Order: sequence, then C-alpha cells, then structure tokens
Amino acid sequence: MGIALILCSAICLALQNVIIKLLFSQESVLGLVTLGGWVLPSLSHSLLLMHMRTLLMTGLLLTIAPWIHPTTFHELRSLQQPQYQPLFWRMVGTGTLLFLSLTFLYIAISNATTGIAVTLFFIHPAVTVLLAWLAWGDRPTALRFAIVGLVLGGVFLATPYSEQINQATLWIGTGAAIAAGLSFGAYNILAQSCLQPQAGKATCHPIPFTVVNFLVTVLLASLCLPLLQIRIMADQWLPAWVATFLCAIATLTAYVLNFYGIRWLGAVTTALVSASNPVMTCLLAWLVIGETLQGTQGIGVMLVALGVAALSVTTHTP
Repeated sequence: MGIALILCSAICLALQNVIIKLLFSQESVLGLVTLGGWVLPSLSHSLLLMHMRTLLMTGLLLTIAPWIHPTTFHELRSLQQPQYQPLFWRMVGTGTLLFLSLTFLYIAISNATTGIAVTLFFIHPAVTVLLAWLAWGDRPTALRFAIVGLVLGGVFLATPYSEQINQATLWIGTGAAIAAGLSFGAYNILAQSCLQPQAGKATCHPIPFTVVNFLVTVLLASLCLPLLQIRIMADQWLPAWVATFLCAIATLTAYVLNFYGIRWLGAVTTALVSASNPVMTCLLAWLVIGETLQGTQGIGVMLVALGVAALSVTTHTP
C-alpha cells in the first residue's frame, strides 16, 4: 500500500508537469483531441500561471491542513512570538527560493520538452549535497561524489542539442531548468534548518512550513503582477483556470500521498520510489501528448533517476 501511495504521488507530479506543458503548447492528447496552447510562453505568463496555481494550492492546503495536522493554525500563530522570529524569517527565505524555483520551472517546461525540463531540474539533489558541504562542512564521501558525477553526467546527456531545437529555445529552456534545480537545491538546505531538529534552533512541522512557503510565493507573485505584460484572449481564461486548478489538485494530492507514504514506508524507500519522477514524466508525456526523446537523452534520464535514487539511500542511511 505504501509503495502504491508513492507511485500515485509520482504519477500526480508527472501529470501536473504535462498539464503545465499543455497550458503553453497545443498538443494532441492521447491522439484523440487537440488541447492546450492557451497561454504564450513568456516570463510574464509563467509568473501569472505560477501565481494562479499557488493561490489555488494555498486555499486547498488551508482547507485540509487541520485534518492532516490539527495544530497547524496554532503553530502558525506561535510564529509571532519573539523566540520563533528567526524560524519565521528562515521560512520566508525558503518561500522566496521556492518562488524562484517554480518560476524557472514554468519557463523551462514552456520552452523545452517536458521530460527533459524535469530531468534537468532534478540536478537539485546533487546541488543540495554540494551546498551542504559548503554550508555545514558536511563533506561528501567518495561514493556520494561518484553519485553526484553520475547525476551530472545524466544531465549532460539529457540536455538537448542545438540541432534538435532552435538556439533561443535551447538556451531559455535548458538554462531555466538548471536554474530551477539550483534554486531548489538552495531551498532544500534552508528548509532542512526549518524542519530538522538542531541545537538552539526552533523547528516546524512540514504542514505549517508549507503553508508559509505557499503564502510567501503567492505574495511575491502578487507583487510582480503589476509589472507583467499579460496577453491572454478573453476566451482562453476559463480553460487556463481549469487546467491550473487540475494542476493544483494533482500537486497537492502528490504532497498528501507522499506525506502518508513516508509514514508507511519510511524516508529511504519513499525517496527511492520518488526518484522515478523524471522517468515517470517522460513516460506520461509520451503516452499523453506524444513527446519523444533522442537515444542519448533517454540514457541521461535513466542516469539521473538512478543517481537521485542512490543519493536518497546514501543521504538517509547512517
């Protein structure tokens, strides 16, 4: 049951990646109907859609949070107390990094193949290992160095070449995906200081932590809205909102399933199964919208998945 929950979580995350692609690109869905392309790829539209999704996810999470973690609102109110102010500002920092990571990921998916964008984004576990070394002196073992090299090698193989797509799209999509992975790697480091017990530092449960992260992301995106150049036809708003709502449902469902999966399986097995996300995204993108990969890109995706799984084992095993 635990493995089934985590696999469903990975499928939900892959599905939300495919939905994001449909927002920006018109595709043949299951070879039956042509959908998508409601929003033109641009920085402004990426910020807008990310704002819409996070706004919906925040509302949904606030609705179900008392059911998942009954003391959520009490813990959020306690952040106003002086002793929790350092924790609060660290959480604001993680929310800011999450905002950057999501924005870059939207730009990446809108300008590159869905599976490749997600695979390049999964450079973040390797980034986290290296940043932990710089931040806390947690020097990786020789094995971890080798695994980081495996992940980076997979990213190199998965990166599309200029002859496969136009040069502008190559630089924008690839660069944004890597920037998303770098931002999320930094997010992981700061999040650890908020979630894991440390001497002299207050910590937080994952549910109120996520609520604060989403609220910060919504606030930053809202501040950017007056600066955005939005060019969406009136009849495109409804399908864009519907797709964004489905994306929010898929993402939040994945989060909840992962939360319960950890309870059933533990962190190591959960992380191992979750490492299938790049492969799952490529598979779902192929089945649903017919996206294909070059031979070396497929090898790169598999190497990244194997590397992420191996890093999960070495990270959670004493």
